[in-house]
Amino acid sequence: MIRGGALLLALAPALAAAQEPALLDCATEGGEAFRVLLWQPSADGPLHCVEWLDLEDVAPCAPQGGWGLTDPDAPGVLASVATDSRVAAAHPGPKFFARVGPSEFVASASSGPGMPLALEVHGDTFWRLRMTLGGDGSIFTRTGERPFHCARR
Repeated sequence: MIRGGALLLALAPALAAAQEPALLDCATEGGEAFRVLLWQPSADGPLHCVEWLDLEDVAPCAPQGGWGLTDPDAPGVLASVATDSRVAAAHPGPKFFARVGPSEFVASASSGPGMPLALEVHGDTFWRLRMTLGGDGSIFTRTGERPFHCARR
């Protein structure tokens, strides 16, 4: 029998390459539960989303290698998506970036106009997630790092 983590690790190439929807239930070492959704179908095309975390009114979904742009007048509501960094930089409200690579999923949340220069927690970027496609990762915030583990559902 293959345990959940081993099965997820065995499926890691499929998560990155196949672009098939995947739902991962996650928990931090402190017990905070959240969910990662990859390649989820939507009217805006496939989106990567993170659910059940407080991201300061950011709509936590974005297209592959792009940004989810939160409606500045409706906290937590996805107004549009962009893959052009100029469009994202011009957006006056919060932004959520997401990308699935060959071996990891990364995401970040930022507030205000402009564009964060890196996937680091500094300036307007107040939250970052980095997860191997095997399901292990960390959430980084201004208050520190929170390791977590996910299992494919």
